[in-house]
Amino acid sequence: MKRFFNQGNRTDVIIGVIFFVISFPFLLTMHHFVSGGTHSSVSPLSFPRFVVVLVVILSIVLVITGLLEKPASGKASAPDAGNSTPDINHVNTAIYLGILFLYLVLLHFVGFVIATPIIMLMVAYILNGRNFLILAPAFTAFSVGLYYISMKLMKIILPTGIFFE
Repeated sequence: MKRFFNQGNRTDVIIGVIFFVISFPFLLTMHHFVSGGTHSSVSPLSFPRFVVVLVVILSIVLVITGLLEKPASGKASAPDAGNSTPDINHVNTAIYLGILFLYLVLLHFVGFVIATPIIMLMVAYILNGRNFLILAPAFTAFSVGLYYISMKLMKIILPTGIFFE
């Protein structure tokens, strides 16, 4: 039981449980969120269901690996006396969650094609992305390409935003 209280293990288990608790009930009730749609061979729930199932599976894997991971050998991970830099992992996690909620708001107002590159640039900045002159067009091309593939090939309508309806 002592190995569970290793900081890395505890964080993995807690994050895995949070993702499971959020995504599994959503998986069970997501059919209530879709009504109507165009006739196609692919259900409008196919891709969202795939993503949520993937999140459920990955959260279970994260919990299991967090429980089975052995603590680092040697002394416990105590902070260095000479190192006065704060641990920014929790700050970045909070910022990332805020960005995800911002993505939901942007999807509602400006749609997928505009919101996705903006959010991808924000996440790249948090992850110390370097060359934004290359990343911005790449993220824009990705969102436009994914929008085209979903509309033309999969017949799935992505959000266009209330500003463009």
